[in-house]
Amino acid sequence: MLFVYSNSPLWQSYIEERILPRLPHGSVVLNWSERRRWRWWSLSATVFQFFGGSREFNPLAVVVRPLRWVRVFRFWRAFRDAKHGDRTALHLVETQFFEYLEIPDHDAAV
Repeated sequence: MLFVYSNSPLWQSYIEERILPRLPHGSVVLNWSERRRWRWWSLSATVFQFFGGSREFNPLAVVVRPLRWVRVFRFWRAFRDAKHGDRTALHLVETQFFEYLEIPDHDAAV
């Protein structure tokens, strides 16, 4: 599992408080704002380059599971909509992402 995000004020605190703590053990997190420190030949950077593409690649999750197709979750549009007051898409992509990872709903325990 690879998660890529940046220090954007639109999503940094949300991701660091609501998403990163729930990621499975062994997940790799890359911060786009710190990409100068990345090892570009590393597997995680290569996976990001291949599956991230050149648009809407940040924030992004790439889930690789044995014997399954790679699944990519793009959060950029959802955060853009949330910025304008519509959190529906953000809730949807977050729910789909954690359901795919088989991680219980964060808000269900509250």
